[in-house]
Amino acid sequence: MYKYLAIVAITAATFTSCKRDGVQKTETGLQYRFITETKGKKPAKGDILSMHMIYKTETDSVLFDSKKMAGDKFKVALKEPAYKGSIEEGFGMMAAGDSAEFKVVADSVFEKIFQAQLPAFIKKGSMLTFNIKMENIQTEADYKKETEEKSKAALMDEANATQKYITDNNITAQPNPSGLYYVEKTKGTGAKAEKGKKVSVIYKGMLLNGTVFDQSKDNAGYEFTLGVGEVIPGWDEGIAMMNEGGKALLVIPSTLGYGPRGNGPIPPNSPLVFEVELAKVIQ
Repeated sequence: MYKYLAIVAITAATFTSCKRDGVQKTETGLQYRFITETKGKKPAKGDILSMHMIYKTETDSVLFDSKKMAGDKFKVALKEPAYKGSIEEGFGMMAAGDSAEFKVVADSVFEKIFQAQLPAFIKKGSMLTFNIKMENIQTEADYKKETEEKSKAALMDEANATQKYITDNNITAQPNPSGLYYVEKTKGTGAKAEKGKKVSVIYKGMLLNGTVFDQSKDNAGYEFTLGVGEVIPGWDEGIAMMNEGGKALLVIPSTLGYGPRGNGPIPPNSPLVFEVELAKVIQ
């Protein structure tokens, strides 16, 4: 599956008067048909566009559906088009609330936007159909301000949830400067876990509400090299505080976990709780 590059759009395209079955064509060759047209303000270069976008082949095979594959609204920044007649031109033609259909040659999309070869299942010279609903248009400054405000609110909610977990579970350990809580359960007496050493860890990972999202299978340890970024930062920091045979509880802030994007069953901005045992320091 090909991911649509978020390097996009243009200044408004020039329209021609040509129509057939409601389909029109710009002077650059972009075919388009508005389904809903509000006649509102068009975006300027640099604006952030929030949209729902589906694009598919001539045989109606869906290659991308933003609601299924991009989580929240699909966002792109309005930039220069990759070529004349590019789908990116269509973005600059739409106001918030508009919906439209665009047709472009598949070869050009893959070669000049995706920078990839045309897949074998797509016929050379065939058209891709893009269906777009423009949800919102923001200036870059407004988008940045909104993002910062949302980030601050999310971090505050996370801090409150973590503190409630700490209180409810009678944890008296103080957090590291990074925000990591290291709660020793069993002191290890073996070799010290150190950066650059390969270790084996038995673990169970949970959200604050107790939902288990991952764990070791059959008590088989997970092997990795400590301190080189093979695992989340919270693990690199927490496991480095242990000796072989030790057991601990790690309460990891999202900044040391999967951050604002989340990961699979882990929602964005989620603190994580890990029960860990340093089974072995291998080398």
